[in-house]
Amino acid sequence: MMNVHEILLPNVISSDSKERIKLLLNSKKGRAKFISKLDHFNAFENKYITNLPSNFTTEMILEYLKKKGASDDCYILSSMSSLKKPVAERCLG
Repeated sequence: MMNVHEILLPNVISSDSKERIKLLLNSKKGRAKFISKLDHFNAFENKYITNLPSNFTTEMILEYLKKKGASDDCYILSSMSSLKKPVAERCLG
């Protein structure tokens, strides 16, 4: 079974950075390192970048994504600890 990182990476990160990021995301320490630098990460495909107000909650982000046509499969990757809660049950349910 593929994890969310294997599904996410090919679609939103530029090809030059995919392998390095994939290696980082395969370990707990690597994920923490990647997330800590997420605010300055510049290898996302521009068409997937959306600036949201810093006061948005997980629920507000999910509502925004739904209005933009997102499916029920939601994944939020954030450096903000308030957004690191599991979102699957809120997204799906």
